[in-house]
Amino acid sequence: VRVTLEGPGGLLAETSLAGEASYRQGELTFVPTGTGLQVFELAVEPLDDERFLANNKVSLAVDVRRERARILVVAPEPGWDVRLLAQAALREERLEVSVVRPGPDGLVLADSTRGLMAWPQGFPGDPWAGWDGFILAGWPGDVAGLDWTGLVRAVEAGAGLLVLPGPGEDGVRSRQTRLPEAVRAILPVRAVSWDLLPGSWFLMAAADQAGHPVLEGLVDERRSGRTSGPGYLPPVTRLVRVEPRVDAEVLARAGSRQGDPASGSPLLVAGGHGTGRVVWFGGRRIWELAFWELAGTGPVTDGNEQAGRRLLRNLLVWVGSGGEDAGLVFTGRQPFFQEGERVRLAARWRDLRGRPVTGRNVALELRTVDADSQQVRTFGMAPVPGDPGLLQVTVPPLPPGSYRIRLRGEGEPPVSSPEGNLVVASH
Repeated sequence: VRVTLEGPGGLLAETSLAGEASYRQGELTFVPTGTGLQVFELAVEPLDDERFLANNKVSLAVDVRRERARILVVAPEPGWDVRLLAQAALREERLEVSVVRPGPDGLVLADSTRGLMAWPQGFPGDPWAGWDGFILAGWPGDVAGLDWTGLVRAVEAGAGLLVLPGPGEDGVRSRQTRLPEAVRAILPVRAVSWDLLPGSWFLMAAADQAGHPVLEGLVDERRSGRTSGPGYLPPVTRLVRVEPRVDAEVLARAGSRQGDPASGSPLLVAGGHGTGRVVWFGGRRIWELAFWELAGTGPVTDGNEQAGRRLLRNLLVWVGSGGEDAGLVFTGRQPFFQEGERVRLAARWRDLRGRPVTGRNVALELRTVDADSQQVRTFGMAPVPGDPGLLQVTVPPLPPGSYRIRLRGEGEPPVSSPEGNLVVASH
């Protein structure tokens, strides 16, 4: 059986599926020529005596993304915070970070290899275009010629934004430069005061957010809400007291200290604006997170990365891509089967960085949608040899009817996929 894949420009790939079995499987490979949503047509060559040809073709939609996410860091005074963010980005193959700071005539690109370069050179028109995420590393306030509403529009259209407090002063309560009104309006928090409070607080991960991508590799799944290694994220000095908005997700709070009014204050809060992501980090001097260690935790290895550096890397990836490549999802699934036909389903599990998750159990949950019955059946999925992260299962023939299906991955809390539909039709 000859199978072809065509795009707007013509034939992209073809293969032949040989054998006598009624179910045949093959693979088509091609390289997209551009980014964005693209539609292709998959076609099966008709048999000599085939009369109904309408079901020999199907349209496929593929969302092609750039290989690297581009993040712009706006910093009033590039210092250790910015340096640690840049170092964290260097460990991420799919991130590219640029830093800009105020200059005599507006923002300039800080690039030690090419000198200062006027910004936004290379992005005519909207200066916020061309970036997948933004970080305000300190609050620059009003910058001549900078349109903050353009940043808000970029986030609304799908970009990410991370906001970090500015330097302040050591040892004293200090007033921050106020964030631009347009930016404050899309934050997932409301400030009790824009002052930076001096002190020291541990970051305590929220138990109900243990599975959030920003906390990936940090939360001990055996004790939800506790972090790997020492059981705590590194401490922060200086914090801005805030209240989360109704629809925000509080990922970490300031550790409790009796009599401290800032105890329990949200320190890491995620929210959204339009289709974009907005993250608030309320602690000052984030570079200290990357150097904090607890005695007796053992050497840092690939599987036991220092918690502060891992958190910075997770934040960068989340701002740049939002974890769009992560999670447990069905793949190559047809929602329609015939009575008596075995139901073959496949799934992929990827981490925050799009890498395959292996060695963890995944089950398919199948629920009937009959008004008289809500029976749930569970089937274990098996890994596909030679394709890490790909899992499959074959369900025995099902009676005609409508079903709901969901994937459930091993973890605490368990990882779930969005629920989907499955229909079995009678002959």
